[in-house]
This record gives sequence, C-alpha cells and structure tokens, in this order.
Amino acid sequence: MTGQKRIAQRTELLDEKGRLASPGYATEMMWRYDPRRVHARPFALKEWDFFQVQLGEWVLQFTLGHVSYAHNAAVTLLRPSDGAREMFNILRPFALGDMGASPEALHVVSAAGKGWRMSADYLGRHVILTAATANGYMDVQLTLHRFQHDDKMVIATPFDKPTQFYLNSKEHFPLVTGFARLGDVRAEAHAGDTALLDWGRGVWPFRQEWYWGCGSGMAGERRVGFNIGWGFGDLSNATENMFFLDGKAVKLGALETDMDENALDRPWHFRDEDGVLDMTMIPEYDNATATKMLWVDNSCHQVYGTFSGTVRTEDATVAFSGLRAFVEHARNRW
Repeated sequence: MTGQKRIAQRTELLDEKGRLASPGYATEMMWRYDPRRVHARPFALKEWDFFQVQLGEWVLQFTLGHVSYAHNAAVTLLRPSDGAREMFNILRPFALGDMGASPEALHVVSAAGKGWRMSADYLGRHVILTAATANGYMDVQLTLHRFQHDDKMVIATPFDKPTQFYLNSKEHFPLVTGFARLGDVRAEAHAGDTALLDWGRGVWPFRQEWYWGCGSGMAGERRVGFNIGWGFGDLSNATENMFFLDGKAVKLGALETDMDENALDRPWHFRDEDGVLDMTMIPEYDNATATKMLWVDNSCHQVYGTFSGTVRTEDATVAFSGLRAFVEHARNRW
C-alpha cells in the first residue's frame, strides 16, 4: 500500500492563505476547520451533513447542506427492492448558516421554514435526527447510537488549485432507534439496522466526478463495514478506502474495479492493490437522480445491492455475505 499519509496530531486544516496544510487521512477528526480561513471565489464553499439510515426494508436519507448560493433540506424514504419512495425537499437561495466545524463536537444543525423544520443534534454518544411538517406529512424521530471508540474514515484532500480542498468524515452508527414517517409510509428501526454519516466541508472545482460506496452490517458475530471512493481530487496522499472490523479501521490503498458503466445491473467487483479486500456487489436497484437549475447540473446513479467477499487482517481472513450497501457514481456541475 503506497501513498497513505496518516495524520496523528491535531492540526489546522487551512493555513493563513487558505491552502490545505496537511493532506492525508485519520480515523478521527484531527483537523481544525475554520471557514474564516477559506480563500476562494464567492459561493465556492460547500458544506453538508448527509445521513443514510437503514429502517428494515426502507432506507432514510436525511440531508442538511448548502453550496453557498443555495441550501437544501431533504428527507427521503426509499425502498430499494422496488424503488418506492416518499420525499420532502426544500431548495432555497443562500447558505444555511453555521453548519458546525466538526462532527465530533456538540452542536445542532437545523433548518426551518413555513410549516416545516429539520435538525441534527450532535450529543456526543448520540446524534438525534428530527423532522416534521405542520400538515402531518412528515415526522422523523431517530436516534443514532455511537460506539465511543469506533474508528471513522476522515480525509483531507487537495485539488489542483491551492485554495481548493475537501475535508470529509464518514462514520458508521451500529445502532438505530426510532421511526420515520412520510405520507402513508412509516418505517421503524429494527435490531441490526445501521446508519452512516457523510460529513463534508470544502471548496470544490465547478465540474467534478466521483465514485463512493459505503455500508455496514454483521458477519456472524462480527461487525463489518466499508467505505470506498475515488475519482476526485489529488489522492496521492491518501485514499478514502477503508474496511471496518468490529469498529477498527483496516486501511486500504487504491482499488482495482471491474464494472460496466453501460450495464449497471451486472455484478461489480472490487479488490484493493494489496489483496486485503476482495468483494463483489450484486446490484438490485439504481436510485438515479438528476438536478438541473440555472448553471447547476448534477446527476447520480446510486446503485444498491448485496456485497459478499473477504477481508484479510494480520490475525485472520473474515468472510462476509449479504451485506446491503451501495455504490454511487456522480457527475456534478455545481
């Protein structure tokens, strides 16, 4: 495994000129993010908190974020087995406000309008997601439970321009309680349901493309999960590829992938450069989305499926199968 620079001491994310000071990866938040140090053209900063929660056969997607010139508050209940969905989505001009400088700090991210409200309350050992509408269409009351010493995938990635950067934290929550209701669909958390957080802060190029996959579950008595991603930024310092075994990270280098962009329903195969991880996804559903507004033109194929494979550690080789997760391919002009 080459080019994996681990950041082991807390450091400023940006220097006084707005340049990424220490690119690399960590398993907890090691960078101090101060948006006042961002040096970029107006409306270039993008910040988001995106949660994806398993609720039995349903998947909840919960988004609070902005791209400086517009903010988004959205909740979706999706059933990957047949594509059924209910959705609440608000897109408004200008930034959302204080989004928080770290997912590990105590804070609240919220948004509200006439007849609706949403919030993500970070309480240390828990994150509470709530959303409601006055007309009764939406009611979300979920608690995501953290295991205190679980590793996360945290990465600071540079782009070609020195003042462009991406700070990202991906976190698995092994326990979920509560429920979500949109319209006539009510989904409750069950034993074994998990959740993930995609927390992002950055100044991105206007045109960008990426692949991202993530999921977690059980392999017998062991907790397993993964995060994979590529296609954006300068990854010479680190990739965001990690496997998680009982909450501990197994760092991976570059991935070898075998997929057919013109036939997304065919199996996808992934193997890291050192042969530590070898897994295959059998696709089930393509959650294809597109957003076009003024100069914004975003499209994404989020393909859900079941993952099976092996991960090799220093102590043993662990096999897993039937892990329900996704891989997405996004192309954005934003």
